[in-house]
Order: sequence, then C-alpha cells, then structure tokens
Amino acid sequence: MPFKITDECINCDVCVPECPDDAISQGDQIYQIDPNKCNGCAPHYDTPQCIEACPVDCIVSAFSQDQIEQGLSSPDAATRLMIAKLSEFSPTDDQVELGLMDTDAGVRAVFAWRHSLTPAQVERCLTDENDDVRLAAAKKGNLTPEQNERGLMDANAQVRRVIAASSNLTASQIEKCLTDSDESVRAAIADNHSCGLTQAQFDRGLADAEYWLRRKFFSRKDFIPTHDQVERILTDASRHITQEIFTQKDATLEFIRRTDFTLSPAQIERGLTDESDSIRLAFIERADYELTNSQIERGLMDAVTDIRLAILNRKNSVITQSQYERGLADPDEKVRAAFALYQKIRPTPAQIETGLCDENYTIRTSFASRKDFTPSKEQLKRGLSDKSMNVRLAFAQRDDIKLTKAQIERGLTDRYSEVRAAFAQRTDFTPTAEQVERGLTDDWLFPDWTAVHW
Repeated sequence: MPFKITDECINCDVCVPECPDDAISQGDQIYQIDPNKCNGCAPHYDTPQCIEACPVDCIVSAFSQDQIEQGLSSPDAATRLMIAKLSEFSPTDDQVELGLMDTDAGVRAVFAWRHSLTPAQVERCLTDENDDVRLAAAKKGNLTPEQNERGLMDANAQVRRVIAASSNLTASQIEKCLTDSDESVRAAIADNHSCGLTQAQFDRGLADAEYWLRRKFFSRKDFIPTHDQVERILTDASRHITQEIFTQKDATLEFIRRTDFTLSPAQIERGLTDESDSIRLAFIERADYELTNSQIERGLMDAVTDIRLAILNRKNSVITQSQYERGLADPDEKVRAAFALYQKIRPTPAQIETGLCDENYTIRTSFASRKDFTPSKEQLKRGLSDKSMNVRLAFAQRDDIKLTKAQIERGLTDRYSEVRAAFAQRTDFTPTAEQVERGLTDDWLFPDWTAVHW
C-alpha cells in the first residue's frame, strides 16, 4: 500500500473522485485507501492525485524501507519513478548512481534534480540524450569552462539559458550568449551582473530587436552610456510600451533619473515636450541643469498637476510675478498651497486676503504662517477663530504679532491641545492666577507652561 490517510482527515471527500483506481472509500471514521488497488496513480500521473487534492495534507506515504528497495528495482518504470519522487526517500550514493543509469529518462531526471551529484555524474548528465536530465545537471552550477562551452551549444534553449546565468563565463562565451538566437538566453546574460560587458556588447544589447531586452541592458548598474547611447535610449520608439504598467518603475524613467551622465540641451528640450507625462516629469526632476524661462513657463502651464509642482519646487526656478499670480489662482488646491508657501515673491495684500479666505484649509494655513505680512485686526480675528485647528495654530505660533488678552484666553481654552500648547509657549503675556491654575492642571500644557511661566 503506497499511501495512507491519517487521523487528520476531515472527511471532505475531495480525494475520492480524484483517484483513477477507485482505491479510496469511506471507513468507520475517516476515508481509507485500499492497499490492493492503490499504486500511487502510476502510470496515469506523475504524482498521486489524492495528495494534490487533499486540503489538510493528511495523505502520506506508507512505503516501508523494504518496499522502497523493491520499488527501485521494479521492472515497471512508473513504479521506479514514483519511488524516486517520494519526499522521504533519501537514497544512498549507490542508489543515486543506479538512478542516473536508469533506462527511463524520467527517473534519471528526478535523480539529477533532487540529489547531489559527483563531478563524473554531472558530466554524464550533461551529455544525456534527455533535455530534463541535461537541464538538471546544468543547474547544479560550478561547471568547468569546457562544460559551459558544451552547454552553450546545447540544442535546448533552457540549458543554454541556465549556462548564461553562470558566474564563470569566458569573454567568448559571453559573446556567444549575446548573439544567441533565443531571447531568453540573451536576457539571462543581460541579467547576469557577474559578467562584465564591453561597450560594444552594450551597444549590441541596445540594438536588440526586443524592447524588454534593451531595457535590461540599459538598466544595468555597470552601464555608463556614451552620448550616442543616451540619444538612442531617449529616442527609442518603444519606450512607452510599459509605461502604464510600471509607471515610475519603468526602466526608461529610471534611466532618465540617473545622475552619472549629462544630457544635451536638445535632449532636455525633447524630454520636456515628450507626450508622456511621466517622462516630462522625470526630466523636470533632474537637478543637473537650469530650465530656461520658456521651459518654466511651459511647465507651469502643463495640464499635469505634479509637473506644475515640480517646476515650482526646483531650486533654480525663477518665477515671475505674473506666474506667481497665476499659481495662486490655480484650479488645483495643491498648486495653490505650494505657491502660497513660495517665499521668493511677496504676495500683495489682495492675494493674502484671498488666500486667507480660501476654502482649502491648507492654503489658509500656508498664508497664515507667512511672516512677510502683518495681518489686519479682522484677518487675525478671523484666523484665530478659524474652523481649522491648523490655521489657528499657525497664527498662535507667530511671535511677530501681538494678541489681546481675550484672544490669548480663548487660545488657552481651545479644544485642541496643540493650540493650547502654542498659546502657552508665548512669552508676550503675563498669565492670570486662574490661567496659571488651569495650565498647571492641564496634562498637555504642564511641561510647557512651567518652563515658560513658573
């Protein structure tokens, strides 16, 4: 009886219809396997179907050591294959040798995949007529240069691909991988960062017919592009193919963000006018060049919010008064908020008033925190009673304006501890005895209050 059902069985009967030999039936308490019918699904399937179907893994091997020994010498190839695949089967060196000499290619492949091989066994497997056996031997690694050479001449592309991923390839073998007719082999050498490539080999990789392969070559960290190669990558007709799938992770965008090479003014201009939003943004985010006035203007007029923000956030961007005014009226609140914080231009009283009345609290907060204007009594009154805690906090933290006793009292009783703490830290007033008592019993205010007023 090759297999049995343990007490963990939950009687779900999923295994019953899967058995091709009708060997499973309901027992007294759990399902059971008839030892006279079960043959491990051989020769119908490579693995027992009941084990594949069982949701609780309660079907296990019931082979004794003697049965394993007998199964390995069975004249039936399906039985030998079933024994070779048993997870608890730990063969001796002699059994591995016999398995690798088996007349059935499937048995030889299982032994080659699952067990350690001697150098002589690896060599024999590498010359086996069966693709799976050769592939299993190739994946063992640490092959000799001669074995690598033979593997790269193998008719099976999978074998060649495994060899291409090796770390001990010679220059001529690398060259052979780069010119292989199978794209998976070329991809393996492109991904093999243990093998250094020459500029000529990178050049050939960048000319590959497959775009996804070209991406692999110019994504390598050891690739330092020439001016011609930069131009070829930036003008690749297929560079947008994966944009919607990978967005910011797309290899083209990562290449544009690299700082180990410079771009020409023509390349920058072309990138800033690219049809792809992500590529335009990537060019703007490069900090190794200065934008022209016309490029800044075009960026601030871009339909994409992130691009308008990126232009404003560049350290070397010089914004004009008209651009600043347009930014404060931008339809996107994130852009308006960013312009509200822009310190290189002083807003007019009308712009400040508009900002302090903006429906978005972030923009009101940004204007409230600016210290290049003195709020009017009305603006201060409105700000200290604003429905947003952030706006009230911004005004409370300004030490350049003087508050009335009533405003301070209202701030010290604000519902939010952050606002109360900001008022407690102000040094421009002397607290009353009642305020001191209240502050000393406020768990949030006590440390700040005692440090300032004790």
